[in-house]
Amino acid sequence: MNSTEEILKIYHERLGGFIRSRVGDANNADDILQEVFLRIHSSIDTLEDSEKIRGWIYQITRNAIVDHYRAQNKMGELPEELATSEPELIDRARDDIDACVVPMIEALPERESYHLTRR
Repeated sequence: MNSTEEILKIYHERLGGFIRSRVGDANNADDILQEVFLRIHSSIDTLEDSEKIRGWIYQITRNAIVDHYRAQNKMGELPEELATSEPELIDRARDDIDACVVPMIEALPERESYHLTRR
């Protein structure tokens, strides 16, 4: 067994169940399963011992599940002061940004001093 298509036929149901039991959400599980098969397809040539394909596939699957949870943690909720649409807070945020960005813009050299070259 060395084609992605063969692996898909044999492991699709097993991996889907494995992922669903660890993720819970069917849509996320389907997305992860697709990611797993993309990873398998793109790295099947790196498998050195075809006798160890099952362990290799499950390691890829576990890594994809871990990556899923890591990505979720990066997408935490906004702090309350950023999640509001109160005009005063928005104005204060703009003022804070202006206080940082405007001095950097003013420190840039005049346009004539840029030396643009074509590659």
